[in-house]
Amino acid sequence: MQKIAVLKIKLGRGFLLLLLLLTLFLLALPKVLPERELVLLPDNNANRFLYDDQEIGGGNRVEWLDQSNNHWRCTRDIDKSSHFCGYNLALSDDFTRGIDFSAYQKIRYEVDFNTSSSQITLFLRNYNPVYSNPDDGNSAQYIHFFLKPQDLSSVITIDFNEFRLAEWWLSGRGLAREDRSPQFNNITLLGINLGSDLSPGNHDVVIKRIALRGPWVSAETWYLALLLVWLVGAIGVLSIKMIYHHRQASMARHKYSTLHERHRELHDRAQELTDLSQRDALSGLFNRHGLSLALAPVLKSGKGYAVVVLDIDHFKRINDRRGHLEGDQILVQVAQLTQNEVRADDIVARWGGEEFVIVLPGAGTEEAYKLAERIRYSVFNARFFQDKKLIVSVSLGISHAQPGADNTFEPVFNRADQALYKAKELGRNCTVIDGEPQR
Repeated sequence: MQKIAVLKIKLGRGFLLLLLLLTLFLLALPKVLPERELVLLPDNNANRFLYDDQEIGGGNRVEWLDQSNNHWRCTRDIDKSSHFCGYNLALSDDFTRGIDFSAYQKIRYEVDFNTSSSQITLFLRNYNPVYSNPDDGNSAQYIHFFLKPQDLSSVITIDFNEFRLAEWWLSGRGLAREDRSPQFNNITLLGINLGSDLSPGNHDVVIKRIALRGPWVSAETWYLALLLVWLVGAIGVLSIKMIYHHRQASMARHKYSTLHERHRELHDRAQELTDLSQRDALSGLFNRHGLSLALAPVLKSGKGYAVVVLDIDHFKRINDRRGHLEGDQILVQVAQLTQNEVRADDIVARWGGEEFVIVLPGAGTEEAYKLAERIRYSVFNARFFQDKKLIVSVSLGISHAQPGADNTFEPVFNRADQALYKAKELGRNCTVIDGEPQR
């Protein structure tokens, strides 16, 4: 009997090890599985059309060079102003019925751009009868993403969470809160606009392929399913052990304790899986947890870094007078303006409320000051609402951690925070470096 019991224990441990290995494999599976894909182009039956500003007296003229291969050209007349010029792909003959993009995660463009345009717009149109009118093409949501010259490559992949609603489309519509965010459940049209300030001459575009991509099952759903299987399995095993406890009291107590410990480990693991988010839901920037993870390699390197703490001036007054919705829009736009100015390896996080933190690995105070001033000017000169006059300013504080010194983040942050408060005392809308007089 004792040998049988030992054999059962060994078999049970082996089975548990197998389950753990299988679980590890299943945890990694979503990352290695090929993504599912929906190809929008090439499609011989696709409804494609071009548009330009000739009818309003503009200087842009668009033409097909090879329609079968989606090769088109915008030509700018030097004697006339440039307004718009671009390409549309209708996803349905019925403007009210499109394709549900929400089951996918991103859109992938394979495009050859031969243009000097300073800003290319990739846009989608989502029809929703709540706010859309079949007789008004502009009533569908205008969801866009701006490409800068440095973003251009032969393959461009954009997550749907990077798209934003156009301010001109939102303005004056009085939409409910749930309709003031991009929707992707009924995309009827997508397009490319070369911008409103083309240089004179030819601007060629060849669209080779457009496809939607996304996981077959979302990581959250997959992990939750695994967690439920483990919990159900744990409960089942626990029940069996409880029955055995009545037969073998001393052995059962030991096994029950082991199962209880494993159940606690599973609970801790479940807690880890549910804490996957490292991003601030409103701005899309790192939250404090995400910042701490991103900072770890910077602190470990010992190369030194600069910290910029940014605070929106009079934000509470803006919230009180204009409401939290417009306050949230200001937070989002300030976050976007900040990200537009930082380097690729800089770390940007929302610290809380209207306060943001920027970490510049390997940078000194001079480089941090130049960045802070660019951000300050960008925010101060930004237009926040199409139909309302609102000037927003920010105050910034800077500190620096020397290479090889004790680079613990908290004291460096506190010095930058104190510099920020000094900027507030000096009248706001300025940048102060820790330990230096105001410039």
